[in-house]
Amino acid sequence: MRENQGTEQTNQGTEGVYGRYVGDVFYDPLLKDKDEIFLGGRFLNQVLLDAGLARAAFWG
Repeated sequence: MRENQGTEQTNQGTEGVYGRYVGDVFYDPLLKDKDEIFLGGRFLNQVLLDAGLARAAFWG
């Protein structure tokens, strides 16, 4: 399911390892159209990784 939250676009996925829903968040402060945000916005998780505010975790 995709929802437009202002200048954010979420693509809700499936349940994760701990039973919580996992989703992707794309955003762009200049874009307003949800499809443009989804295709050309910034991926929040990657921004957090690049800024050192998060770290990658892998479960197997």
